[in-house]
Amino acid sequence: MWDKIEEIQPDVDLFCLNDQTVKALHKQCIKNKTQQGLAKITDILTDADLQPFLKKNMDFSQKALGLFRKTYKDIKDQACALLLTDQSGRVLATQGSKQALDLCESVGIKEGSSLSVSSCGTNAVERAIKLKRPVVLRGEQHFCAFFHDWFCIAVPILNLEGDVIGCVDFSSSDRTHLDVKLPLMQLLSEK
Repeated sequence: MWDKIEEIQPDVDLFCLNDQTVKALHKQCIKNKTQQGLAKITDILTDADLQPFLKKNMDFSQKALGLFRKTYKDIKDQACALLLTDQSGRVLATQGSKQALDLCESVGIKEGSSLSVSSCGTNAVERAIKLKRPVVLRGEQHFCAFFHDWFCIAVPILNLEGDVIGCVDFSSSDRTHLDVKLPLMQLLSEK
């Protein structure tokens, strides 16, 4: 896998949102009454709703989890989390270090949480799904303050017709080598 990653090496800046776009997205969050000072994600499925959601997406998430586990072992900075969402941005699975997953849990990122704009403001997963392309979002570009220390790469998973069926995300609380992580996430989204 790493040989193929070295071949890709895209310019990460091509996938970053420019300041003007970020400002416009933040204005939209304000217009939609998303609170910037939220302590955590607001839309998380109840236990009763979570099990049917996971069951409905079981084949998709099980395949991804196998890939996530293999991939995570090879990532050098393991203070990160890998997320899999459905086509709406609702989290199906997470993989990462205990430290990263504890940090995710503290802001409400877990199975069944929604990464929609109304739940947590501007974020890489929502943008990647909406734009149908990879998105890199740096800490301060997130709308909600609880994501300001996160650096994220999200890549939509497209079916053969070009429809979004999910999204994979790499998130880290550390400034990380995004140029290496982007091709990795692109490869995962293609598997």
